[in-house]
Amino acid sequence: MQLWNYDQTWHASQWSNAFSTIPWVANRIVTQPDGKVAFFLDSAGGPQLQGANRTVAHTSGLWEVDVTLPVLRDGLIVAPLWLYNSQTRDEIDFEFVGRKGLDVTMHAYPNGQHVKTSARIFAGQDLSQKRLRLGIKLNVASGKAEMLVNGSRVHTFDRQQTRFFVTSGLKPWMEMWAANPANVDLVNWTGKWLPLPFGTRLQMTIHGYRYTP
Repeated sequence: MQLWNYDQTWHASQWSNAFSTIPWVANRIVTQPDGKVAFFLDSAGGPQLQGANRTVAHTSGLWEVDVTLPVLRDGLIVAPLWLYNSQTRDEIDFEFVGRKGLDVTMHAYPNGQHVKTSARIFAGQDLSQKRLRLGIKLNVASGKAEMLVNGSRVHTFDRQQTRFFVTSGLKPWMEMWAANPANVDLVNWTGKWLPLPFGTRLQMTIHGYRYTP
């Protein structure tokens, strides 16, 4: 995860976040001696990890992470696994939305127009510090994406039902961010973010990641 070196498997972002007052900072992602990866968010920086050039984009397969969530709070978005194509902007997400539950969402751009479909899982549950195994089982050709939590399917995106679907190969991303409290749409979605006390940081831990064709 050398800064600005994309010729590797993963790249830790370091630039502003359009949806937050807290920028992405590369050193907020730290590999631990036991191989786990810690993601930290504080008042000055947040973590975003993206699949870089040596991570192959796939149109099918199973992506999985084993994650321990941070302490959740209003305005905090925790996305331990989402799939993205930076050229087409196709996207499939897991997003823990404050203490409101887990949103699963698919974004696509048929004829250049943005469309999305979303569902809320575990609505109203505070999943703070829970350890979960998340999976996205995708097959673009058949037009299906299964969203898995601890091996159980919690939602399926089906092209026959939505009439649209992602069309391109996707790479894994992982991140945690605080929604801009001045953005009304974000506040309505996530709750209002209040600044962290000085010296306080939130931690998400990725225990493992794998892709299976």
